[in-house]
Parts: sequence; structure tokens; C-alpha cells
Amino acid sequence: MLGTVAALLVPAQPVLAATAPVPANTNWFKWDTPTPAMNIAAAAVPNGYCTVQGCWTVVSTLKATFRGGGWYGYYDTAQRRSITLGRMTLSYTVNLVGYRIDATPFHSIASRRTKNTTLTGYIAYLSRGYPSGNKIEPIIYSPCGFRAPQQACQFGRYSSYQYTIAKAVFTGKAQWTDPYAAGTWNMWAKSPEMWRSTNGWRFNSPIQVVAYRAGAGWAPR
Repeated sequence: MLGTVAALLVPAQPVLAATAPVPANTNWFKWDTPTPAMNIAAAAVPNGYCTVQGCWTVVSTLKATFRGGGWYGYYDTAQRRSITLGRMTLSYTVNLVGYRIDATPFHSIASRRTKNTTLTGYIAYLSRGYPSGNKIEPIIYSPCGFRAPQQACQFGRYSSYQYTIAKAVFTGKAQWTDPYAAGTWNMWAKSPEMWRSTNGWRFNSPIQVVAYRAGAGWAPR
């Protein structure tokens, strides 16, 4: 499966110039650059779609996955260079059971110790006015607190029953802080599109993903 292949292949750490013109106190997140093996794997799966933000796969009309990751760090004003702190990955599997939308497993894993690690998830409906989705229910939080290197922050199972909307996506998000750097990093990704049939929810085949499908950032808090 494409998602599994992408998760096992770890791209090289980004090389950042020591004299890069980065403003003071700028923290950053850099998505992985796909390896040749990732691109080959993506091409081999008819319902797989990969970008620098990760890989989306529709396994069947009832199951889809996302796997993505990247490096995060900050700009050291004293040394006048960017410092890479670590790497974070985000992955989830969405299962459709009638009118219930489940996200399990749903987890993030960092290469170094993190704190205030939290996973969030929600459903968004799609329409002509909201082609990339509009949230229809409160975000559900799953706090993990401190995580050791390679220790997963596991959501467990996210579940939502949806009977009225016609098209939707699930959004999974990870956010965390670093013990030795200020602020909070985050990364998120929306699932492939799904539609409501007379028998429940189904994923589109071939795969369809929204334009504003993934992102990452940092906040000074």
C-alpha cells in the first residue's frame, strides 16, 4: 500500500544555508521532499496521490489513508542560521461504516522529545461555496502531553455520524511544542473526498482531493 511505503521512507534532513535571509524569531516547518522510491510507489497505485505534503490513498470505496511528514526548527539570531530541531509525521486511516465516519488509527510521531502534543479532528462539508470544506462540528481534541522520541501520540478512534450533508472530508491535525524552543508547531491534512450514498458514505474512485488539502505552521504561544 502506498501510504505504508511512504511512511517507511524517510527523506533526508533539509540543508539550510547558514546565512539564509530569515527574519529574527522565525520558526519554520518544511515538508518532506519525495524520494524517487516514493514517486515510483505513487505511480504504481491507481488511487494514490502524492505531493511534498504527503501521500493520499483510496484503498477502497470504504477506506482511505493519509501519510505525511516534515522537518521543523527555528532561526537562531545569535548564530545567524536556521536550526533543525526534528521531524514530525502525521498519519490516519478513515473507515466508512454506513453513515459513520471513523478515523483510526490516527497518530503523530516525532523524532525528538515534544511536549503539549495534541491531535485534533473534525468533519467539513464540501459545496460550491466551500470547495475545500467548511467545518460543521466542534474540533475534538486528544491531548498526549509529553512524548519521548518515536513515541506516538495516538488519538484512538475518531467517530462522527453524518446523515444530511452530501460531500465531506475529514481533517486530522497534530500540534506540539519543543522543550528548547518557543512557540507551537502544527501540521494538518484533509482526507480524500467522500460522498453520501443511499447506503452510507463512500470515497470517490478515482481519488479526488481538495485544492487546500494540507498545511503546516507555527504560532508564538
